[in-house]
Amino acid sequence: MAVQFKLEGYEQTKPRKIFRRSEKKERFYIEFKPLADFKSKSLLYLWVESKYISTYCRHLTIFCPYLIINETKEQLRYQEVGLTSTVLSEDIALLKHEKTMKQKMRAGKTFKFENPASDYADQIEEDTEFLNKIHMFSTSKKMNKIQISLKDTKHWSKPFSLESADGVVDIIESARDHKDKQRAKPNKRFIGKFSDTISNVAMILQKKPKRESTNKRKKYEFSVRTQTAPGLFHRSKLIIFTPRFAIKNECDQFILLAQYDNDIVDENIVKIKQNTWEFFHWPDYKKPPHVVMSLSDALTLKPYSWSGRFKIDQVDEFVVKLRKEKNKGRSNDNFYYARVVINLDGTTVYIRILPEDTKNPPYRIDNLTTYEISYRQKPTNDSNDKKFLDLSYSKIPPGGRVPFTWDDMVINKLLEIEVEGITMAYSLDTIKDHDPILLSQPSDMFNDKSGRMTLKKGFLGRKKQYDDEYENE
Repeated sequence: MAVQFKLEGYEQTKPRKIFRRSEKKERFYIEFKPLADFKSKSLLYLWVESKYISTYCRHLTIFCPYLIINETKEQLRYQEVGLTSTVLSEDIALLKHEKTMKQKMRAGKTFKFENPASDYADQIEEDTEFLNKIHMFSTSKKMNKIQISLKDTKHWSKPFSLESADGVVDIIESARDHKDKQRAKPNKRFIGKFSDTISNVAMILQKKPKRESTNKRKKYEFSVRTQTAPGLFHRSKLIIFTPRFAIKNECDQFILLAQYDNDIVDENIVKIKQNTWEFFHWPDYKKPPHVVMSLSDALTLKPYSWSGRFKIDQVDEFVVKLRKEKNKGRSNDNFYYARVVINLDGTTVYIRILPEDTKNPPYRIDNLTTYEISYRQKPTNDSNDKKFLDLSYSKIPPGGRVPFTWDDMVINKLLEIEVEGITMAYSLDTIKDHDPILLSQPSDMFNDKSGRMTLKKGFLGRKKQYDDEYENE
């Protein structure tokens, strides 16, 4: 007795005998050839497990050796290394997504402008509706290495093994793909302005939208892990793709995040609503892997002012200082403090952004002197740093107390103190008696024979009758 199999979109398989005298469990593959009008042109190899029940009964289990789960927000393609471009394997979920988006475009539901913040979240939900699906992938009898690619790009990742796939896979956008994307961008100033007069429309059409530099090529990073499928699917191996960087905003503010660059364009900014997750990829693979943050309101989605740089590719915990409003001074009241917690699960980096308790900051500066003290993170001599970072002095009045954190987590972490024109730099992570600041001008309250006043570690260096007045609270 022989059996044949039929799968939607594929031809019927050749007959296969299943009744043999052996009582041992057997496995064999069956080859599915795609129909001529089916979009996918790749072969599909499924396996059949035949279990002996009785002389006249066999229990057949059909399974795919590899199941791919796409948990990213990107539309991925897969191909086995060594096969030509005519036998690509496209995710059936991707095809459904394309069909749905075309229907929505025909229905005129593609662009909405009433509420940018809610529309942005709704669009993400629509885009991911069909992507988190299990996809069967088996294009030969003994698959070993595969590659992944983004939809609408011609560049593939480096090959990686299915037997030990745990790691990071990256796709760097080719120069040609980047140019094609730039040409395909619509003029956003024109979209949604159909109520303008004819003259205004003509003026808008004459102004070309600002294009990004063609030298910037995006780098997509994905974590890939393998595991045995649970329950009934235990015969298959799961290949799970997730974004390398997942970011959650747990603050009460709308947060923007971008790769550090002298010219950050809107399309490269990740916009994160309160209590939501977003994924991050590098807009320019040649730039250093540093990011910056900013607060924003939910309507304009424009940054108030970018923070200093910090890294997100290693486990860490620190506090970032963000301006509450645009073009405000260096007063401590103008800043919002956010704690960044970076954890690693496998090869996926999870980044949580939480509000910081300003009563228990990472550092606190108390001015227990009769002088106004100026302080800042010590700047570097790099001209790019000076152009991007605002490292001007902040001031503490006598008896004042302020929370402190570093403006930039990449440059040297040195606190620069200026009192009456005398400047000293200190490392706050070194607990010791630092060198004192020597003031040449005498003080009416504290004056020794040499006419000099000594300040050390933020406290008065001489212990006399006035100590109690300036003790810590």
